[in-house]
Amino acid sequence: MRFPERLKKGDVIALAAFSFPVKENDIELCARWIEQEGYQVKISRCLAEEKNIHGYLAGDERSRAQDLQELFEDRQVKGIFCIRGGYGSAQLMKYLDFERIKENPKVFVGYSDVTNLHIVLNQFCDLVTFHGPMIYNNFLKKEDVYTKDSLYQAIEMGEKMEFQNPNGEKYKVIQEGEAQGIITGGNMTVLSRGIGTFFQVDTKDKILFLEEVDETIPSIDMMITQMEYAGLFREVKGILFGSFKGCSNERYDSSYHIDEFLRDRMKRYRIPMMSHIASGHETPMGTIPMGAKCRMDTEKNRILFSRSQEKQTTVRSSLKSRKLSAFFENITSFE
Repeated sequence: MRFPERLKKGDVIALAAFSFPVKENDIELCARWIEQEGYQVKISRCLAEEKNIHGYLAGDERSRAQDLQELFEDRQVKGIFCIRGGYGSAQLMKYLDFERIKENPKVFVGYSDVTNLHIVLNQFCDLVTFHGPMIYNNFLKKEDVYTKDSLYQAIEMGEKMEFQNPNGEKYKVIQEGEAQGIITGGNMTVLSRGIGTFFQVDTKDKILFLEEVDETIPSIDMMITQMEYAGLFREVKGILFGSFKGCSNERYDSSYHIDEFLRDRMKRYRIPMMSHIASGHETPMGTIPMGAKCRMDTEKNRILFSRSQEKQTTVRSSLKSRKLSAFFENITSFE
């Protein structure tokens, strides 16, 4: 896995929307925030042209894919910050040249629907990316010191970094133990929808991170069942549960809390599990270097990340090549 070069003051950071559109005034505010942090700003083409398809897409799929491709290939751009999530990033996959992206590692930050892009950048490009705050959601509306500090700690990390919750809050232990592996994952809804596709998340020997927002417990239960049947928990080393803001069982039994549900539902898996990791659809939000080596220890209540030059795709490279080849051979069926 390749870490991108650390950002330096004066570097160019691109602002982009690969899912939902953003209004002109909010784009300007986001750009101003980047400039106040000491960086230059480049606005992606879709944002600059204020593309908006029916209120939920920041441009057609080709245009958004072209934005992503061009920003990675632009040698002047050192970082790509997603302004917001939403829906639609999965539409980009069939237009991306993963080999050319792989040759141009750079800081890539976002969460929610951006989960799709984290998965392909990690799995097919061997790039470390950052499950972290988006300017529109996390800095324009309710900026806080922890969210900003955690972002910079991650994108500027040295050989090792300990992830810590705000105010030193402890994680909750669901299943005791210690494990290590490359960290992968993201939003549960997005990951579930990727099952059966060529970019389905690969969890073998990994630490799986999961977060969700505003879903009912029955819905989350169904997602977990789908993941089970797809084999995502079969060879996973450990699981970290992030923020589950707004996830409840109000309609059926309001006394059944998400914490109790996760303990009940996941106790059959004899692997280390911790919850209440402050990353997801909530502020304060911590940043996780996706694709980095992760070590979790429930006894010490610690989560450590480290740089690793190991290629996570080595074992399955031939499988991935076959999947990609089969996918692109049938690309015309999408047109």
